Amino acid sequence: MQNKIADTHQKNTNHKSPALQSENWPPAPLSALSAITKSSNQVMQKNPDGSIDGVRYVVMAEPISLRPIRSWTINIEKWSCKGVADIVAEDTLSINILNKAGDDITGYVDVVKDITIGGHKIEIDSHNSFNAVMAAVVFISKVDAGRLPDIEKTLSIYNLID
Repeated sequence: MQNKIADTHQKNTNHKSPALQSENWPPAPLSALSAITKSSNQVMQKNPDGSIDGVRYVVMAEPISLRPIRSWTINIEKWSCKGVADIVAEDTLSINILNKAGDDITGYVDVVKDITIGGHKIEIDSHNSFNAVMAAVVFISKVDAGRLPDIEKTLSIYNLID
């Protein structure tokens, strides 16, 4: 049986993170992101062989300390620890979302500026921008629920990897 250990910081989900307190969060067409109330969280899983796997996300406003917020970056990374001080971390999915509002915003492609998967930028189109945001929501929801998401399966389901 695998032990799951959820990160203990920011347990109180009744208060939004300062980075997400903007009246502009989430950007107009991205209502799927409204469930994200924490700026970061992680989940870890101890494997039968003694190794530990984990997934962590960070949602960061840019600029961090100035207003108005111009954009947000959602970064999801997976990591594993197989021995003492032998940790391997890998960026999984990164999305840069512009803080835009108005009548010219009609879909995800209008506010998703960059998508990076496994360290490689992918072309932005209406399908990829929607799929990347949905995959991020799945990852974040699972991490917040204390479950380790299956990174490759989720990216594959959303046609972000082959």
